[in-house]
Amino acid sequence: MRLLTTSNLELVEFRPHEIPPYAILSHTWGKHEVLLQDMVNQSAQRKPSFAKVRSAVHRARKDGLEYVWVDNCCIDKSSSAELSESLNSMYAWYQNAAICYAYLSDVTADIDFTDSDSEFARSLWFTRGFTLQELLAPARVVFFSRDWIAIGSKIELQESLSTITGISVQYLCHQEPIFSACIAERMSWAAKRQTSRPEDVAYCLLGIFNVNMPLLYGEGEEKAFIRLQEEIMRQSDDHSIFAWREDAPSDTLHGLLAPTPRRFALSQDIFPYENWEVLPPHTMTNRGLRIDLRLVKSPHERDIYIAALNCPMPPMFADNTFVGIYLKKLSSGDEQYARVRAHDFVEFHTHRADLQTIFVRQMKEPHPSGGYRIVDTFPRSMSNMKQFGELSTDSAPTPEFIKSSNEAVRKWANTSHRRSFPIQKSPKRLSGVVLFKRDPRDKMLCVMLGSLGRFDAGVDVSEISSDFISGKLEDQLMDGLQQSFDPKPPGQVLKFAKHFVLASIETRVHHGVKWHIIDLQVQHAEDSLAIGDIRQIKEPLRIDAIELAQPRCKTNQQVSQPQGPKFQTRSYQSASQHKTPVTSNRHESPKKQDSKRNAPLIGIALGGLVGGFVGVDPGAGTGDGGNGGGGCG
Repeated sequence: MRLLTTSNLELVEFRPHEIPPYAILSHTWGKHEVLLQDMVNQSAQRKPSFAKVRSAVHRARKDGLEYVWVDNCCIDKSSSAELSESLNSMYAWYQNAAICYAYLSDVTADIDFTDSDSEFARSLWFTRGFTLQELLAPARVVFFSRDWIAIGSKIELQESLSTITGISVQYLCHQEPIFSACIAERMSWAAKRQTSRPEDVAYCLLGIFNVNMPLLYGEGEEKAFIRLQEEIMRQSDDHSIFAWREDAPSDTLHGLLAPTPRRFALSQDIFPYENWEVLPPHTMTNRGLRIDLRLVKSPHERDIYIAALNCPMPPMFADNTFVGIYLKKLSSGDEQYARVRAHDFVEFHTHRADLQTIFVRQMKEPHPSGGYRIVDTFPRSMSNMKQFGELSTDSAPTPEFIKSSNEAVRKWANTSHRRSFPIQKSPKRLSGVVLFKRDPRDKMLCVMLGSLGRFDAGVDVSEISSDFISGKLEDQLMDGLQQSFDPKPPGQVLKFAKHFVLASIETRVHHGVKWHIIDLQVQHAEDSLAIGDIRQIKEPLRIDAIELAQPRCKTNQQVSQPQGPKFQTRSYQSASQHKTPVTSNRHESPKKQDSKRNAPLIGIALGGLVGGFVGVDPGAGTGDGGNGGGGCG
């Protein structure tokens, strides 16, 4: 440990068993802080922040202490090894200090502590992540104003501090060790605090939970906080670590671990039962978090369960009541679940529940319903479709039945994915590729769209890996897939590996252009819905849209005959357990729309679909067509 002498501001290093009594400074960082290098090269006095260091030294000398520790000038932050050691030791350093000076640079000495909105209560010091342990760890804390006038000690200000921080007096004043507070309660103390670097949201809590772990700056807040919780679980079986809430859509999938301490903002009243039931330890495995919980199936919803945490249900905390969380079963074979409806708890009674071993993967990027999602489309631009020759630049209005739903699609469609492709007037020619992924570890489902005959559309499916795409130009990729393209007519379920795809096509003619409206439904073999019921879906969730179109080559003929097909297809995502057929464009039945839109239902889904067209501007070759510009008429 490196300390500053109060006599001449020299830096002295001590081995752990040789550390003398010292004072320690708690403060918030500002601009141009005095760093270790400044102290070494004797340039510290040139910085305005040196006054803070000098005042801390003078106060320590006045209190009879020969040494003081100030983080910014006693830690070499250019050394990642020293920084990691310091952050893992920080709680102990504050705990072992003879006294802690909490310097509030934004507070004057004249304070009304009865005012909940006082300058003291609004100090930046109470909002920072690292000052939480600096408040809790030392036995003696004295608060100072910006002019270094003593405001009061932690003991004297305990009631005000408890109100400001939400921390009970018994923990503030060391009447009880903070480690006796449950995990959820300790997390709630940090829920409203902030740090300059995202990872420090987790690192500033190492001492609060008495754990150690390496620092990996750059990993991000969520990964760092998940690692922290994994370390906590290695030492504790406290189920309150799972008692967090998030204001998210009910069908959003989550893991059991919170992505940030902010999710514990309303968990201060949660605490675990002690010695209620001996359960096997929960551990992180390559299949997710393995945990034994009492589950009961929802009587009204398929694949929805309620799991009991070993915590009494607030606010009554009645015996034999438990905090219940909602889980969704994702597969039938390996007991994979995800948390849903994370915005709420439900009261649970275990007398009607069986203990089950389940696995819950931590969703790094939770997305609604957890099914297939589009990851890419090929080709990405018309410029890569050289085999189609010169396209017509003639202008015709975008079909009204397409253009009318543009606004609805804009709310959810990913515009980075191409949504229109031309088709050649020759059989078995590949037009476009849509790549889906269900699990980040799996290969991509490759749905290939193209011509079956001269004017008919067909579909083929396969799997490809990221390595297959890596390093290839788009025309090389399309050429490679063309060799294996074996299109099938619509109306049959196509199976490849564990994927099932059902295609149906509706044809429209507009301004001499034939449009194929393609409906693709995608389902995984692990889903419990029978393949024969693949059409029987309700409550879909839309994720993207694809349109396919074949532009007409230049010709002097009148456009009284269809000049070639255009494809339009959509992609959506939905939970596979839904059974009721969709008959609405989210809000309105396509049949009801025909009189004013003439817009049929189209969709591509994991067990579900929902309608709504996307405008297309094939003449422009962009595939977006949102502006309703020229077509190929």
